[in-house]
Amino acid sequence: MKVGDRVVCIRSFERQERGVNNPVRGRYYTVRGVFNGDAITLEEIINPKKKYMDAFDEARFNIIAFRKLESYKATNNAFNFNIVEEGLEIETPQEETA
Repeated sequence: MKVGDRVVCIRSFERQERGVNNPVRGRYYTVRGVFNGDAITLEEIINPKKKYMDAFDEARFNIIAFRKLESYKATNNAFNFNIVEEGLEIETPQEETA
């Protein structure tokens, strides 16, 4: 994954740390940062910096909890996504237009 990629969250986050907003399973996000190839931050979730280990930083999320989406396009106010790694296709229902 790289910055700007669209992803879908495929796992629930059990961590309920005070003041930290977690991704929600099934929702779509945009990668804001990639760290050591195993953690990401998201455009849609900005958490306050807190003390972690020896530094102040924002909460990061394990990369294995997300799948990269192959395409992102708007069609009649609905979104269509294709999951790259698993070959699964997720589509939101499109509204009929008269």
